[in-house]
Amino acid sequence: AGHMGMLATTINALGVADALEQIGVDGRVQTAISMRQVAEPYIRQACKRDIDINLLCAGLQPRCEVFTDIAPQIDFIDETLDYPLEMYVSKKSKTTLETSLDCLNKILPVLEGIEDFTKENVHDKLMALVEQLGVKNGFLLFPLRIALSGKQVTPCGGVELCAILGKAESLARIRKAIERLSAQ
Repeated sequence: AGHMGMLATTINALGVADALEQIGVDGRVQTAISMRQVAEPYIRQACKRDIDINLLCAGLQPRCEVFTDIAPQIDFIDETLDYPLEMYVSKKSKTTLETSLDCLNKILPVLEGIEDFTKENVHDKLMALVEQLGVKNGFLLFPLRIALSGKQVTPCGGVELCAILGKAESLARIRKAIERLSAQ
């Protein structure tokens, strides 16, 4: 309840900024309220596992219009969603089922070899793999996002999802995705 007044002021400011933008004036709203303070109850309703909430909030903040948008965006965290394999096919990322399988097979040993499984270490190792393979980030990381979340759009990218899910869960989901793609 202590944040209600500050939140109401922020909501009013967002309305003014929107009105200004509609007439061609750039507007920006800044607030001292942290996303975590307000979003954590919504996150905890949708996600029971122990995760890095600050990292998740950093991804959620620009993608949520209202706090009730949170649950559908993170429904994959507690359990792997069932998803059609066709999700791996992307014109934008230039991925196919075959290239996605190949990418995941190359990602798996890289992630297995990371001792300190932090966002920074995952990022560094995957970017080194991107460079080694001579591919674009999306070509490698899009299949990773699908394998980890079962979604094409998530609050964070593949690197952050690895850090949020943790090493054991990330590896388990990648192995399951490889198994599914190999069977098709």
